[in-house]
Amino acid sequence: MKNTKLIWIVKLIAVIILVQTLYFKFTGAEESIYIFTKLGIEPYGRIGSGVVELVASILILIPRTTLLGTPRNRHNDRRNLISFISFRNCSKKRWWNTF
Repeated sequence: MKNTKLIWIVKLIAVIILVQTLYFKFTGAEESIYIFTKLGIEPYGRIGSGVVELVASILILIPRTTLLGTPRNRHNDRRNLISFISFRNCSKKRWWNTF
């Protein structure tokens, strides 16, 4: 029971943070427009990323779709960690100088 409450608190914190940024993206706040103009993807990037964040925040709140709303799951984290460690080891050996 205690674990379930903690999970919901963490989910709500994540959703609140995501939803707060939506206000600035959808209303066209000056800072948001500046950032996406610098990236060269204004207005489509600003609105598109807002839509993706809105969908992700909804998916996080639905228990069956929580993993769909998060960037990655536990298995991908393990694979990414293994890839990072192997790349780090390869770069230490400077394998690109052997060719």
